[in-house]
Amino acid sequence: MQKIPVPYIVEIITFLMAAVTIAPLFKRMKLSPALGYLFAGAVIGPYAMGLVQDIESVQNVAELGVIFLMFIIGLELPLERLVVMRRYVFGLGLSQVLFTSMMLAGIAIFLGFPVTTSVVIGGALSLSSTALVIQLLSERHELSTKYGRSSFSILLFQDLAVVPLLAVTLLLSDRSSDTSAIMTLLTAFLKGGAAIIMIFIVGRFVLRPMYQYFASVNDDEIFTAATLLIILGVSWATGYAGLSMALGAFLAGMLIAETEYRHQVEADIRPFQGLLLGLFFIGIGMSIDFRMIAEQAGLIVILVFSLMLVKAAMLFMLCRAFNMDRASSLRTAAMLSQGGEFAFVVIKLAMVGALVNETVGQTILVVVAISMALTPLFATIAAKLTAHNVFSADVSVALDHLAEDTHGMKNHVIIAGFGRVGKTVASVLEKNNVQYIALDLDVRQVSDACGQGLPVYYGNASKEDILEAVGGDRAAVIVIALDSPNFVRKVAHTAHSMFPAMQILARATDAADKTELEQHGVNTAIADNPNIGIQLGQQTVAAWREKVIGGTAPANQESDDF
Repeated sequence: MQKIPVPYIVEIITFLMAAVTIAPLFKRMKLSPALGYLFAGAVIGPYAMGLVQDIESVQNVAELGVIFLMFIIGLELPLERLVVMRRYVFGLGLSQVLFTSMMLAGIAIFLGFPVTTSVVIGGALSLSSTALVIQLLSERHELSTKYGRSSFSILLFQDLAVVPLLAVTLLLSDRSSDTSAIMTLLTAFLKGGAAIIMIFIVGRFVLRPMYQYFASVNDDEIFTAATLLIILGVSWATGYAGLSMALGAFLAGMLIAETEYRHQVEADIRPFQGLLLGLFFIGIGMSIDFRMIAEQAGLIVILVFSLMLVKAAMLFMLCRAFNMDRASSLRTAAMLSQGGEFAFVVIKLAMVGALVNETVGQTILVVVAISMALTPLFATIAAKLTAHNVFSADVSVALDHLAEDTHGMKNHVIIAGFGRVGKTVASVLEKNNVQYIALDLDVRQVSDACGQGLPVYYGNASKEDILEAVGGDRAAVIVIALDSPNFVRKVAHTAHSMFPAMQILARATDAADKTELEQHGVNTAIADNPNIGIQLGQQTVAAWREKVIGGTAPANQESDDF
């Protein structure tokens, strides 16, 4: 009797071979692995080697990668931080979607498309790629930077905007009465709102007891299975209500972030997220039609760069309007200039509803896919421009803006001094996912750091109003990385007198200075040596863990190449 083969076994083997051969090559070339996955998908897809033909099935499964990614992001963003980010989410995010949609729709009308078609095209192309951008920010350890937070805020609102956009697309495709259209749109909003409210109510009262029960069973497999059930169950609920499934996963992550089980949950889920997200990018790469590119190369190139430049210009102006510095505005604009995965959903829906014909629809899908592939390059160019002060950062930040930027921070680390030692400390903190904010009085140092999107501000750490503005009352640790003994003592004295419960670590000039600092309120002082930055960083992580989570797990080791 012939054995029944495992469904999709050849496709699975093909995906894994592409992932383990092409993606590592891109990483060795210091390019984003996401770009490697996109290239791998293009190579094995139906428009190149043709090893895999069923694009739609692959993309349906690959959507799980985005779901798990958004869940991890939710774990790292408790509800109170989201509330603080509301100005960027509902202000900057709403403005971006609204004005970019209007501009792109206006261009489509100018090119001769009907108004209804133009509205759908403008809305679809206003959205950026959540999966790609979050992956790039994570790889570069830039999610906690100013431009990383603004990018994430805009993406979060875009996920919310998918609901009305899909509803509008369906309504414009429907030739029924206006009353039917209004009722359909109203029903979609009511279902979506009810789903979110229900998720929060159930999550608040059910999640912690549920995890307490599964943890008491003391079985790792059952604990992981329970987490998978929550992620997929909540994602399905929001998808059923007409919302983005990724948004549901994000909400589930935010709710679990408020429990004591978040760290174990994150460790269990990360392997699933990485593998499935790689599959997602491979699926996007498979949709790149090389024949169409060859036949319409000139038009495709014009459309891709027009889309990315128009979106980037609009984003840059809006970021500046929201008082973001030039460097962060430029990097946000470059990072979000591409089309997104939801454009595939909206445009395909519009094609089914005869709002967009086959040729136009396929052209848009190819343009979106190529724009996603070019994003790492655009982001790198923006980073280099800001690093070389072509778009210099604004360093003279007013106290009220500084306080606003740090209002949502809690249990963070304050770094006083961002020279060689301070930068090393910051790198150790980033590797260990510890949020920090740094202060320095060197304008060039601050400008360069801001140009890289780092949370570094111009300010005197020995001044009470500055320490208040950076959330000293909510900080867990302050590390003084300055090279001036007198300045170190001033900062230590101010910090200890204002916030006696805060852990203070400091750089000392020698053993005698170390002893004196510890006698004046410094919890840990380390005498200057060639590895002072690494040692101070590791001690800071240990102090932070003891203060925040009561743990003393060793910090990730860093090399001396800082």
